[in-house]
Amino acid sequence: MLEQESGYFLRALCRNFLQLEIDEEKIAQDFQTLADKASQADATFFLHRDFQSRNIMIQQGRVRFIDYQAGRLGPLAYDLASLLIDPYAALPDLIQEELLDHYLNALTTLLPYDRAQFRQEYLLLALQRNLQILGAFAFLSQQRGKPFFRQYLAPALHSLQALLAKTATAEYRYLKSLSRRCADKLENQPST
Repeated sequence: MLEQESGYFLRALCRNFLQLEIDEEKIAQDFQTLADKASQADATFFLHRDFQSRNIMIQQGRVRFIDYQAGRLGPLAYDLASLLIDPYAALPDLIQEELLDHYLNALTTLLPYDRAQFRQEYLLLALQRNLQILGAFAFLSQQRGKPFFRQYLAPALHSLQALLAKTATAEYRYLKSLSRRCADKLENQPST
C-alpha cells in the first residue's frame, strides 16, 4: 500500500506531475496510519485488482471480466471500491451509496460479514485505491505520453476529496490539505 498506492500518488502526481512541495513527515504519518488500518481487513478473498468499468464487458448477453492478470488474494471491499469510485464512470455519491447498500445486502445473504466493519474497510480501501488511480493517471499522462488520462485526474481528485470529507477520515488532515492543493494546482495548470 505504501509503495504501490499512496507512494505512487506522492511520486507520480504530487512530485512529478504537479511539482508540489510536501511535508514528508506529515504525509508519511498519514500514509502509515492509513496503510496500518486498511491492512487489518481480511485479505483472503480473490481480488481482481483493477476492477473498473473498462474491464467489464458484455458479450452475447453475458458479463465478462478482462484484465485480471494482477489478480491475487486481498480484502473484499477493494474491488467494490475500485468500481464505485471509478473516474471513468464518475458515479454520483448517492448512486455509490445505493450500490454499496445493494452489495452489502447481497453479500450478507451469502457470507456472514459485519456490515459496519465492511463499511469501515470499504472507506479505507477506497482511499487507497483512489490514491493509486491518481498516481497511475498522472504517470500515464506525463511519463507515458498518454494525455487521454489527464482528463480523469480532476474527477479522481474530487472523489478523493469526497472520501476525505467523511467524518471517519478526519484524522488524515495533511492528506486532506494535500488533496486540496493538488486540485487547485491541477485546475490552474494548462491542459496541454
